[in-house]
Amino acid sequence: AAAAAAARVTGAVVGSGTIAIRHKARRSEQRPQKRNPEAAKPPAAAPASAPPDTLPLPDAWPPLVLLGVCGSLRAASTNAGLLRVAAVAARQRGVELRLATIGDLPLYSQDLDEAGGSTRGAVSSWRAAVSSADAVLFACPEHNYSISAALKNAIDWASRVPTQGNLWAGKAGAILSSGGGGGGDVRVRAKLVVDATGFESKLTVRESPAAGGLWKELAPGYQIAYGMCVDVAGDKLAPYDASAMTLFDYRTDHLVGSDLLADAEERPSFVYVMPSGEGGCDGCGTSAFFEETSLVGRGERRLEFETLKQRLIKRLAFHGITYGEASVREEEYCYIPMGGQLPDRTQRVVPIGGAANTVHPATGYQLCRMLASSTGVAAALSAELSKGDGFDPDAAAAAAHASLWPASNRLQRDFAVFGGEFLGSQPVEILRGFFGAFFALEQPVWGGFLAGWPGLPGNENHATWLARVRFGITIALKFPPKVAATFVAYLAAFTAAYGPLILKSIFTPVFEIGVGPPPPDPGLRARRQRARDVYVTGDAAAKREAVEMLRSGRAGGTPRGEPSPQVELLEEEEAREEEEAREVAGGGGEGGGGR
Repeated sequence: AAAAAAARVTGAVVGSGTIAIRHKARRSEQRPQKRNPEAAKPPAAAPASAPPDTLPLPDAWPPLVLLGVCGSLRAASTNAGLLRVAAVAARQRGVELRLATIGDLPLYSQDLDEAGGSTRGAVSSWRAAVSSADAVLFACPEHNYSISAALKNAIDWASRVPTQGNLWAGKAGAILSSGGGGGGDVRVRAKLVVDATGFESKLTVRESPAAGGLWKELAPGYQIAYGMCVDVAGDKLAPYDASAMTLFDYRTDHLVGSDLLADAEERPSFVYVMPSGEGGCDGCGTSAFFEETSLVGRGERRLEFETLKQRLIKRLAFHGITYGEASVREEEYCYIPMGGQLPDRTQRVVPIGGAANTVHPATGYQLCRMLASSTGVAAALSAELSKGDGFDPDAAAAAAHASLWPASNRLQRDFAVFGGEFLGSQPVEILRGFFGAFFALEQPVWGGFLAGWPGLPGNENHATWLARVRFGITIALKFPPKVAATFVAYLAAFTAAYGPLILKSIFTPVFEIGVGPPPPDPGLRARRQRARDVYVTGDAAAKREAVEMLRSGRAGGTPRGEPSPQVELLEEEEAREEEEAREVAGGGGEGGGGR
């Protein structure tokens, strides 16, 4: 399947040991074909009753020929196995995948090539195989962060062919990889990467604190929880409702008289209770999931799993909720990173889900937020990918980042970040008062805060600065006096330490007074292009001058030097542009001899 897709989907230009993906496949008409004498006849008309997807293909189209090249010389190579599987899959789709061997090729030497040592034997067969193929499927392990030496050598032999030039030019291709240990292809070679590896990603780069509006680093916190799914003995689930979910039970009366009480008052935890129906054992009343949870903490305030387990066991025993050890069907050890810096918007890696910090920084909820964000990311990437050869990975990445974290989402998140920092630093007495006020709000208001993403229910109560001001005033009026005083003191301390992050989120227009609209910004695409002009494109005039001088040397006989890879690429690009210009001038098209 990969072999068949290689010719249809991607094109690869291979030279000097590197592979650059170009979204353009080589047409079979670009090489001479041995054709059936009947091939010149027009195709027979399809039966009138044939549906469009069963129309016969014209006989003039030759069968597609792919070349499979294994970069490993091991007799039991797993990469060779990949190619054998691909050959079977390709054959089932009417595509021929020929497997080439490269182990007999001598080390590339220009002297050997010019002396005629390449006109027979392994080199000649190899070059003929590459030349006759419409597309190439490579399968190669990673050797020292690159392709294998054997494959590099084979690529070199086909990239400098007297009278034919670079046999890889314009040829479609793809690459597979497998290997032992940590995998085959550890390094990702791509123009754009969508990172779904989670919050603690090795791919996504985080922005600086300054870019996030902070004076100093605000590290992530962690929601830690221990849970278990059990069959409760008898009908005893009180004080919890067997027909509803309990969200936050911060009571500590079950720890009175134990050495766990002081720690529970300073580093609080609450219990979730989720009844799930009748139990599965004799004498069981109901099945339920219990989870003892630390909302968020870091450093010394981050709770341990064992501590949470002991608190949960004592809580259930205190309430007379019993279960047999054999009924514990599952245990949960929950670890959710929360908060931290957002992804750097200038990178080509596009994060999704946890990697994109869609975890709510004050509640830990994430699934619906990730799903709600994914449509914007998909639309942004699809819009750029639909441009075909005009695809710009920088523009695609910038659009995806903009859809994830526009200014409105960032301001709403800043509000929640402050909330998470406040909640993670308070003793249980303050949290009881806070959540008493929180759940006294109307359900769409508190539910909207827990969700906190555009498109989710209740988000309109938090999405704008005015809505956040209204929310803040409403909940503050419900705070007990001690909670209100603690909240104001923490707001002042947080602002002094990290900057006016929360103030900008609430009083956004005040911080925009006198600033005026920003000047037109050409955007990331233009800035990246300027960087390419300097560090990638370089001095194009000097390279073009070198091309012209090399051409003059060839015209006079013996070349006066070998072009560097950069000059070769420039020369190839100019040749393609000249060819396209001739086709446009001649009105060429697929039906008229054009590409």
